[in-house]
Amino acid sequence: MESRRQDIEDRATEWLRDRERETWSQEDEIALRKWLDESVGNRVAFLRAQAAWEAVGRLKALGAGLPRRQVPPPETLDEIQLGLPGSVPEQPQPAPTPRRRYRAIVGIAASIVAIAGLAFASYSAWFTGDQYATPVGGVASLPLADGSRMTLNTDSRVRVNFNEHQRQIDLSQGEAFFEVAHEVERPFVVKSAGKRVVAVGTKFSVRRVGEAIQVVVTEGRVRVETGGDELAQALDFSNAKEHDQRLTLSAGAVASAWNNDIYVKNHPLPEAEEILSWRSGFLIFRGSRLAEAAFEFNRYNTRQIVLRDPVVANMQLTGKFRATNVDTFVALLEQTHGVEVERTDAAFVLSAPRAMLSE
Repeated sequence: MESRRQDIEDRATEWLRDRERETWSQEDEIALRKWLDESVGNRVAFLRAQAAWEAVGRLKALGAGLPRRQVPPPETLDEIQLGLPGSVPEQPQPAPTPRRRYRAIVGIAASIVAIAGLAFASYSAWFTGDQYATPVGGVASLPLADGSRMTLNTDSRVRVNFNEHQRQIDLSQGEAFFEVAHEVERPFVVKSAGKRVVAVGTKFSVRRVGEAIQVVVTEGRVRVETGGDELAQALDFSNAKEHDQRLTLSAGAVASAWNNDIYVKNHPLPEAEEILSWRSGFLIFRGSRLAEAAFEFNRYNTRQIVLRDPVVANMQLTGKFRATNVDTFVALLEQTHGVEVERTDAAFVLSAPRAMLSE
């Protein structure tokens, strides 16, 4: 039994190594998909190897400038400034993927994951035929048969349907980022909440909130076609411009579509990228209300943040935080700004400091 498991893990490592080569083809991708569909054990081994490798990339970025073999201290992973505008540390980027000595690196990565206390659930996805899903707190980067790549955010579900005429993704819940392989003859279409986001070769994300969607474009151009006020309440689009029911977006654009309307804000590209910091496990806020921060943290954690009064909801914060480290986030609020915290198994109930309520 142990030998069989080792064989599967070795094969998963070989698939990952081969996928990094320039000679990787669509036929190879189909063969990989067939192997993954053969058993749950194959899929688990592949995800474990992929998680270990991506953890190495993140730790290399976080550990830049540190002595060799030194793991970055936990305090470098979460920073906060409450009620004060300020700069946000630059988002760490994964190191480039080497193509040599892959098997040895994966073994080292598994050890680093254990040392750093990174949860495997943060890089997990479930496969069921052409459907993919992540658990709460999970993030997974997955190759697609056409050479594109899809990164699923926390608690997300998609169905993939590729044919000779069109590449279609149905996003039923959550959020996904797409790096689309260029194919003029086969548009890449993401359908969600009765709306369509159409691309040929580009990079963009789609997030569903109720019957609304948010689209962020970081490269190329995409077309949004409409067809929920909930997203407008969660995200500040009060100064956005309303457009027609079909709209083409360029890099830096952030669009919200609900009912038959599309609202757009154009950002400098680095600001648009910050909205997608979840891909490396972080949330970034700039002068955001605590109500917005709580809304985001609750997407990644089963233990929810509950705001008891409008005073605490309207507090502003600027900072960068690990999305699944809600305990540290709440403790920082408590220590640096005197927020009252009631802890239960299911929630952190936050209240404004008594001194503020008595003013």
